[in-house]
Amino acid sequence: MNKLFIILTLGLLLVPTLNAQPPVNRPLRIMVATNTVGNPNNWNEQQKLEAYVRSRLIASLTKHCGSLCVVVEAGIDDDEYDAILGSTWHLQNECFNCGWYMSGSAELMGKDGIVLWSDNIHSAPYSRSASASFADKVAKRLVKHLADK
Repeated sequence: MNKLFIILTLGLLLVPTLNAQPPVNRPLRIMVATNTVGNPNNWNEQQKLEAYVRSRLIASLTKHCGSLCVVVEAGIDDDEYDAILGSTWHLQNECFNCGWYMSGSAELMGKDGIVLWSDNIHSAPYSRSASASFADKVAKRLVKHLADK
């Protein structure tokens, strides 16, 4: 009786492990937030610049994400993305005669409103494009954070 009980117990313990599937490791689906709405033909210069920086962020994320994340387009159903990347920034032409300079912050927020990552970002001095440098640093730092998790 004891041997039968032990064999049945072991059998019951092993059955769930045989059917268990490994967790699915899929990339984090990120939507890049937009502050610009309405008809692009009626946008002011600030709205055009915001749309331009957003497109730079999308391009940099697409370039650097690898298998850690993918970018999904705005306006998609909530089920299509896991987190939203937002940024605030200031563009200035007062960087010790080094051309345009961009500084600001970026944050990755889950759908539940919890901030998953945030960092202060500055474009590189003497960069050919302040917005490209800013977007590239955002993407690299975010990907590094995701890789370290």
